[in-house]
Amino acid sequence: MATTPKPPKLDRQVKALIDHMSLEQVEAVAAMRAPRGKPKSFADELIREIQTKAQARLDEAKAGPLPDEPDFNEETLKAIRELDSGGGTRYKSAAGMYADLGIDSAAGAPAAEPRHEARVRTASKSVMSRHRKACEKLAK
Repeated sequence: MATTPKPPKLDRQVKALIDHMSLEQVEAVAAMRAPRGKPKSFADELIREIQTKAQARLDEAKAGPLPDEPDFNEETLKAIRELDSGGGTRYKSAAGMYADLGIDSAAGAPAAEPRHEARVRTASKSVMSRHRKACEKLAK
């Protein structure tokens, strides 16, 4: 039985068209004057869709990559260099660190786990246990 293929979505077709254009062409399309008012025809709708995708591609190109490392102030950079050179203080426990800093360790302790998180954790352990048992059976 023959089936007819689904027509491609307009959104995907417009994106593919914009992706094949050079940046100069995309700038020209984005700068075109859009039809005014509500779209009166399919052509008006198509022009607006193409301009929207073109502007999105331009915004993406102008954004550029994210920086690999955030800007640190001098105090933070000094602390990083000190730790990299082997300096700094290491603590065996968080309570020891809090005591050294003069912070009440109870105030710095995390809040009690919400009930839903406890249920998720229990369910995850159950699934992992069943998975481990199934793997052991396969290994035998």
